[in-house]
Amino acid sequence: MSKYIAKRIIYFIPVLFGIVFLVYSIMYLAPGDPARMILGDKVPQAQVDALREEMGLNKPFLVQFFTYLTNILHGDFGTSYQLGMPVTDIILKIRFPITLIMAVSSMLLAVIFSIPIGTLSAVKQYTVIDSITVVFALLLTSIPVFWLGLMLILLFSLKLGWFPSSGFDGVKSFVLPAITLALVNSAQIIRMTRSSMLEVLRQDFVRTARAKGASETRVIFKHALKNAIIPVLTVIGINFGIVLGGSAIAETVFGIPGMGIQMVTSIRQKDIPVVMGAVLFVAFTFSVVNLLIDILYTLFDPRIRTD
Repeated sequence: MSKYIAKRIIYFIPVLFGIVFLVYSIMYLAPGDPARMILGDKVPQAQVDALREEMGLNKPFLVQFFTYLTNILHGDFGTSYQLGMPVTDIILKIRFPITLIMAVSSMLLAVIFSIPIGTLSAVKQYTVIDSITVVFALLLTSIPVFWLGLMLILLFSLKLGWFPSSGFDGVKSFVLPAITLALVNSAQIIRMTRSSMLEVLRQDFVRTARAKGASETRVIFKHALKNAIIPVLTVIGINFGIVLGGSAIAETVFGIPGMGIQMVTSIRQKDIPVVMGAVLFVAFTFSVVNLLIDILYTLFDPRIRTD
């Protein structure tokens, strides 16, 4: 197992390098001059050129890229052009924890909600329960995040007054965003759990377990679900990355100052250090989650062997 984990960690290196190069290239080629955005439109061009010289923006692309790469290898992610703060402070101390809490809580709710429903739908195939579950999952797939968030605000904030409608002020501020993201991500997990369980329930070992007199609960949860969970874990890992990297819509609807809003703002201002730092932290977190998912594969299914 340790050899496998070490191998996967080594695989992270070229992936992260490719992400850094791709995002840095996009930001470099994007229209706009960071020096001009910092100083404003009314400042003489001579001052802009001087600032570009000071920031190293007049150097060739590869020189700028490898300078940035060398700095991050030493733990220096740069300073925000607009905020004047270290990127690590902006991300780790202010923005990233908020987005991470929202992503983790929403995925936990989605898993707790979706796997039992998908399992029940597979066990009760072609019944009313199965039909309702399929229609419900289809509706969740079709609902946009911003619309669902607004509906929850109208109901639970404005009408019932249970939760704040926007802002970041304690645990209650995370409830509605987490429920919104959980419901949207539940659809795919429900459908995958259902289809995977239907496939496993037709296998010979399930019929053998029933023939030996095992209770239906033991057959479903001990034998069937344990073998059907592998593709479900894959979907959970992918959805976590989607929530982590694409949280800007939910954060905008609920007014939460997380990573998503910061990334969108920094892209508009061409604040390259903040954009690069945010992308790197999201990519690293997603890679760690994928590693944990791969480890869980071997725990749920001992037939999976890694070198």
